Formats: sequence, structure tokens, C-alpha cells
Amino acid sequence: MRHYLSLVCGFVFLFAPMSLFAHEMKPLNILVLHSYSPSYEWTMNIQQGISESIAKVDRNVRLSVEYMDSKRVNGNDYKAQYLTYLKHKYSEGYFDAIIASDDNALNFLIKNANTTFPKLPIVAVGINNLSIDLADIEDRTTVYYERDHIVKNLKLSQSLFPERKTVYLFSDNSLTSQLVRKQFIEDAKVFPNLTVKIIDDLSLKEAEQFLAKAGDDSVAFLTHFNTELKKGNYYDYGAIASVLSQKSNIPIFVFWEHYIGYGVLGGYVNRSYALGIQSILSLSNKLHFTVNEKVSAYPVAWEGYVFDYGIVDKFNIDRDDLPYASSIVNEPESYLYKNRNIISVTALLIIMMLGIIVTQYIAILRKKELDENKTHILKLQKKTLNVQKEMINVLGEAIETRSGETGNHVKRVAKMSSLLGRLYELPKSEYKLLEVISPMHDVGKIGIPEAILDKPGKLTPEERTIIETHTIMGYKLLMSGDGEIMQSAARIALEHHERWDGKGYPNQLKGEEIHIFARITAIVDVFDALMSKRCYKEAWPLERVIELFKQERGRQFDPNLSQLFLDNIYSFIDIRLEYPD
Repeated sequence: MRHYLSLVCGFVFLFAPMSLFAHEMKPLNILVLHSYSPSYEWTMNIQQGISESIAKVDRNVRLSVEYMDSKRVNGNDYKAQYLTYLKHKYSEGYFDAIIASDDNALNFLIKNANTTFPKLPIVAVGINNLSIDLADIEDRTTVYYERDHIVKNLKLSQSLFPERKTVYLFSDNSLTSQLVRKQFIEDAKVFPNLTVKIIDDLSLKEAEQFLAKAGDDSVAFLTHFNTELKKGNYYDYGAIASVLSQKSNIPIFVFWEHYIGYGVLGGYVNRSYALGIQSILSLSNKLHFTVNEKVSAYPVAWEGYVFDYGIVDKFNIDRDDLPYASSIVNEPESYLYKNRNIISVTALLIIMMLGIIVTQYIAILRKKELDENKTHILKLQKKTLNVQKEMINVLGEAIETRSGETGNHVKRVAKMSSLLGRLYELPKSEYKLLEVISPMHDVGKIGIPEAILDKPGKLTPEERTIIETHTIMGYKLLMSGDGEIMQSAARIALEHHERWDGKGYPNQLKGEEIHIFARITAIVDVFDALMSKRCYKEAWPLERVIELFKQERGRQFDPNLSQLFLDNIYSFIDIRLEYPD
């Protein structure tokens, strides 16, 4: 029984990490359901905020974006067909969450989510109906309302134009516009001195003419204004704002930022881009992912005072009369600001030139003295390096003549060691040094009897003990020389048979106790030996060699170096082809 429990626990520990890893790697699928079409700038900005936020998350998130286009077509038949379309397009259980923008999309989900998308978390943004009944989806739905701040904008219009007592509200019969119109009429009761007139039955051209003749005792408020849908005429926000403001004698206030820049004055507006970002931030808590970086141009909130500079100037509004922290768009740039890059670069160049002149002057004063000392030092260094390299070359030739099995082996080890060091991102000076000294890894074999070196069969335990002494003999031989080159070569000779797991020889070093040069040399030495024919074995096929390195990764060899070697193994094969036996 105890053995059975141990076996079960072993399987749990073995497969639990794999299942967790699979869960971590599973992409998150999010349905984005927009009430309106992508040509609608409000909707486009929400989607932009969503997309730019998703680009910053730490999970693989896939968006499926759908547009109901309910400003052009609506009704129960259409909604039923749209539901059928979604069911055919997406399999049951495909999505992990839903984002809905504006009222029509949320109403669609209130009616259908429990049957079509059960239990999925829902985030709804840009919702105008403050008293919406979420019914059965309330527990799993987070709503971010689009509050149009009608009272705040009416106060703004009165503070800027106190003598104007007539307010024209331009709206259409869309669901959102009806909600805004109803709330506007209610909130306007706070201002008994104002007269509100609803304009909802004029074409865009007629509305343009109306505003051109409007008296200077009035202001206008613009919501949605597509009044010609039955005639097949649909206008985007920019077109509506441009036409209405082109000949208007009165200022036009708006509730949404995307109207601004097309000739309207502005107001306390909603920012749909920020609502898109907020929807992803909300889902990050529900689906356990993180937005790693601040999303570009993310405002502090999704509402604020925004005005068009040209229209502020047109109606002679003093900037000091605008609310605190108002944003001004389309403001003309000053000469200094417009040319700030050129001015900055020019100033920087002047400073740099002055710095160069000063440093060059100091450098010239020192140059003569430094040149004299440098020449002498370089001569001494070059002489020392040449002596050490000559000694290594002599020892290398001695090894080749001592053992017939080394042949071009030491040359290949030199090139392969340098390559692996470069892939490991050692400094250039180090991997160049490694190319010089790695051929000395077996220099101690000079002291091993030829009968053992050339033995075709398996070595006896006594012979194995003798041949293992070549590491210590090589170390002692190379340590007799002075300088960095000989010291490093000695470490390779001593440690290239140590193992990562501490079961090597002669000192049973393990892990990073083994010098990096020795760890690199050990990998390429074994690789080249296995791939080569020896008196005691045939050359191994590449597949068998690769399998061995996979098995010994983290046991005989440094795991990181081993993986790096395996990832680039064909580069090492090329070196063998360049220096064949």
C-alpha cells in the first residue's frame, strides 16, 4: 500500500508542473462586441485603446472583434440573425471573457449571454443607461458608464456665454441619443432661465442652414445626429461636426472628444480611447494577466475639459475664463517649439564641439608622454605573448607526434572552443585567448605510456587510474610558465575532465567551481572525440552524439553551455569539415 501511494504521488509531482505549464501557455480568447461600426470614431477609439493595451500584456491574448453596426440596422429579426451568426462562427466554450461597448451590445448580452456565453466575465464600457437592468448577468458584469455631465456642460456654457438663454440640442433617434435627450431635458430644469429646444427632425443640410441663421442669444449642444438613415444617408462624427460648424453663428458644445477638431468649441467630454484601456485593465484582474507598460497617451481619466483653440479664438473667449486644467487642441506652435528639435540639436552640437576642443587640447599635451611609455610597454607585452604562444605551439606539436589519435583534433578543439565562447558572449579577448590555450588540454598525456594511449581495447582500472593523472601532469607542466596565458592553459588541463555534477576528476569540482574555459573545452573535446574514429572505437553518428549531450546536460556538462552547443551544432560540424582527420 505504501509503495502504491508513493507511485501515485510521483505521478502527481511529475505531471502537475506540466499541466500548470500548459495552463499558463493557453491563449486567452476575448470577444469584443461593439454596438456600432468601425467607421464610427467613438467605436474606433475604444477599439484602439483595447488593441494598444493588449499589446502590453504578459499573456497571449487573442481578440475576436465583432461590430453590430446597430446605427444602420437594428430590430429583433436582425438581432436574431446576428446571434445565429455568432453561434455558427464560434464554438461553445471558445471565449474566456467578453468586452461590450455601448448600450446595444450590452442589451444584446443581457438577453442572450446566459444561453450563448454562460459564466463568462463581461466588461461593458460607454453605457449611457444609468439604470440599466443587468438581470441574470449582473454578478459577472462590470459596467463603466458614459456619463455625459449635462449639468456641468450647461454651467460651462453659462459661464462662458452668460447672456445666451436659448439652448438647441441636436440629436437623432438612436438609443444613445434618446437617453441623452431625456437626461438633458431633465437636467436643464436646474437652469430655469434657459429655454431648451430639441432639433431632431432636420437633415444635415437643413441643420447647417438653421445654425447659420441662429441668433446670438443661443448656444448649441450636439449629441448623435444621423437623422437621414431611412434615406440611406449615414455620416460619421467628423462630417457632422464639420458641416454644422462651418457656417454656425453660435458655439457648439459636445459631450465626446472625437467631435473636437472639426469646428465645434468643446466641453467636458468623454474619451472613448480611455474606456477601451479601462476594459482591459478590468479584465486583467479577472483573467490574471498584467499590463506590463503604461499605454501610450493614456489620460488620467476618461473625461475632462477639452477645447479647440481656433473656436475659442473665434468667439473671443479669454483663456483665463476656461476651467482649470482644460486641454487645448489645434493650438498653433511657437517658433521655438516648432523648431525645438533643430535648436536642441544645434545647441548640443556646439556644446559637443567645445568639449571636443578642450579634450583634444588636453590629449595633445599628454600624447607625447603616453606614446613614449606605450611603445615600450607594447614591445614588452608582445615579446611576452609571443614567447608563451611559441611554447604552446611547441607543446601542441609534441602532443600530435606523441599520440596519433590527436591529429587535427587539437586544431578543431581550438576553433570550436573559440566559437562556443563567442556564442556564450565571452569578451572577445577571452574567446580569442581560449582558441590559443584550449589545444593544451591534453598536454599531460606526454607523461602517459604509449601502450596505454594506443591500447585498442578497454582500459583496466589500473590503466584508467594512470591515464587520469594526465590532468595533474598537464597542470604542473603549464604552471611552470609565467603569465596569464600559461596560467589559464593550466586550469583547462587540470579541470577539463571535471563534471558538472561533481563526479569528475581529479578534484571532483562541480557546477561553476569549474573554470568556464574548462567547461567549454570539455564539451567540444568530447564532441570531437565521439565524432572521430579512434583506435579503441568507431566514430559515432551525429544522432547518437546529440542524444548523449541531451542526456548529460546538467550531469556531465554545463546545462546552459550544452544547450547553446546543441542549438548551434551544425556550426561545429562545419569546423570538423574544415579540419578533417
